[in-house]
Amino acid sequence: MQERSNLQVEAMYHASNAAAASSTIETVAQLVAGIRAKQAPAAPLGPADSLTDAGVSSLDMVNLMLAVEASFDLFIPSEMIGPESFRSIDSIASMVETIRARA
Repeated sequence: MQERSNLQVEAMYHASNAAAASSTIETVAQLVAGIRAKQAPAAPLGPADSLTDAGVSSLDMVNLMLAVEASFDLFIPSEMIGPESFRSIDSIASMVETIRARA
């Protein structure tokens, strides 16, 4: 009986993490859309699409970094500030989840 209970708790934990990740992706997508809204109209951007290929400039990236910190109430460590972390909506969401897991 105890083993089943542990499995149920683990399943609930993973479901909770999946819901948080989905919410994170949605929030990041809204932040990126806000940055892109200041530009000329552009094609929709998918979660894995390159932000730089979509026309997001280095200044936009800095503004996006600040928006992510403010929206998620976190500090992005310097070792995570780089092209890999800000390549796409998915990569930003993954970075946010990694920082949250460390807290």
